[in-house]
Amino acid sequence: MRTKIYDNPDELWEEAQKYFKWAKDNPIIQQVSHVKNGVQDVKIARPLTLEGLSVYLGITRATFWNYKNTELYFDICTRIEEQINQQNLEMGMAGVFNASLVAMKLGLREKNEQAKQINITMVSKSGDEFEKIVDENN
Repeated sequence: MRTKIYDNPDELWEEAQKYFKWAKDNPIIQQVSHVKNGVQDVKIARPLTLEGLSVYLGITRATFWNYKNTELYFDICTRIEEQINQQNLEMGMAGVFNASLVAMKLGLREKNEQAKQINITMVSKSGDEFEKIVDENN
């Protein structure tokens, strides 16, 4: 078995907090074109991601999951995931991040009314018999 890079959960938590601070201090710069002002740089919050955290920590996502699957690291890894998800969800809801991408990333789905399934049976019946069949099926 490979030696762990982080010897204890507190060390992993501290390094994750450094990633969160780095992401906050290094927003994405987007160039936006304005008719009056020309092209301007606009700072956009950098989304926190498990992929970004893994790269920052020098581990793979699989290694992160391996940490999470141990009793010792489970709570810290869950807190890290929750902090990432919270930032993504709040920024998506505020319109800073693309809400559809955030919903997809977090596994959220819109609740749509389910279409009522209608079975139609073609019958050659009189009007009264047909109304009886319809009433029985509703």
